[in-house]
Amino acid sequence: MPDNLSLIEEIYAGLKEDLLSGSRLPGERIDISDILARFPASKTPVLLALNRLVGEGILESRPHDGYYIPRLTTDSLLELYECDFKILTLILDDVMASTTQPDVLPEIQLSEADTVRDTETLFVAIARLSKNREFVKIVEGLNHRLRPLRRLKINTPFNMPHELDPFGVAWRAGNLTDLKDLVLAYHRRRIAHIPEFIALAYTAPIMRPGLSQP
Repeated sequence: MPDNLSLIEEIYAGLKEDLLSGSRLPGERIDISDILARFPASKTPVLLALNRLVGEGILESRPHDGYYIPRLTTDSLLELYECDFKILTLILDDVMASTTQPDVLPEIQLSEADTVRDTETLFVAIARLSKNREFVKIVEGLNHRLRPLRRLKINTPFNMPHELDPFGVAWRAGNLTDLKDLVLAYHRRRIAHIPEFIALAYTAPIMRPGLSQP
């Protein structure tokens, strides 16, 4: 049993890394035979790994048709960005209203070489200020679902150079009000460009600006 659980975890981790890389198109069907060729496993652990990814919103299951990358629409992407914005804002409001608001925020390490990873690090650090592990799980899940789109925005005309620098300044200063304003501006910029993001997401991976192929 432990070996089988390890195999499921290996398949899950490998598939998740592939799916979050941005190398697949929205609406693309997952070929289970390809997965079986990649991993020395029976169909059962593969299906368990796939269903776990369905539960995380990274894949969707269609009865009698298999597993697919979720399609992107204006409404679905708007809902993702609004959820991301509202949960981060709620967390910051709660922390600012708390009588135990920290004077100094925990140190965070930013790579300054990978804006996608740094964005995820910043947003998870905000979630951890709440001391609520469920908030952290929600933000981590949103980070994963948005990662392929964040990868697409690297080096595109509507991506701001050094966009995260003010976040770092506000974090080091412990200025939660500025952090809240920056979170709002960050999401407003992306919501304003939803049509471009969707159009880019549906292009062949080799055509996408700034996407590092695995």
